[in-house]
Amino acid sequence: MRKATAEWLKSAEMDLENVAQIIHLEHLTPVAAFHAQQCVEKCFKAVLEEHSRKVPKDHSTLRLYGLVKELISVDIDLGVLTDLDDLYIESRYPGE
Repeated sequence: MRKATAEWLKSAEMDLENVAQIIHLEHLTPVAAFHAQQCVEKCFKAVLEEHSRKVPKDHSTLRLYGLVKELISVDIDLGVLTDLDDLYIESRYPGE
């Protein structure tokens, strides 16, 4: 495994650990949603890195999946990725 790939995965694991620690705390739901999205995003970026592909500065899990779907064999519900992307925006930019 490439060093950069391992770093992406380590960071994703930290996000997942954060989710596990706070998922039961209703007032931290937006924070849990943010970390869940970040975990998926970083895993997709790890796949790109491992396959020597350019890792874009993009946060959309849906767009990142479009870049990795031919590199990995995984069945993903695109609606879940859309929801993660929406939750990411809502958790980062409160207000409206």
